[in-house]
Formats: sequence, C-alpha cells, structure tokens
Amino acid sequence: MAGKELTSRYQRERKISDEILFEARDWTVYHPFYTDKCVVCY
Repeated sequence: MAGKELTSRYQRERKISDEILFEARDWTVYHPFYTDKCVVCY
C-alpha cells in the first residue's frame, strides 16, 4: 500500500436504500431442549 492515500481505500458515504433485503413472516422458533417453550413467536 505504499504511495496510496487511505481516503481512496474507504468510501466516504454510505448509500441507504429503501429496498427490503430480507423479510420474515409467521416465524416461530422453539427452544432446542425445552420443545414446549417458544423462543420467537411472530
């Protein structure tokens, strides 16, 4: 990296998008040992 500016290595701005990348609906997760206990109930 000799001779290069650090500013050219990293982006200055983060672009925020309105696009949904991941969406989960009706998702239920039960505890692996206590199978009657719901950990995540949506």
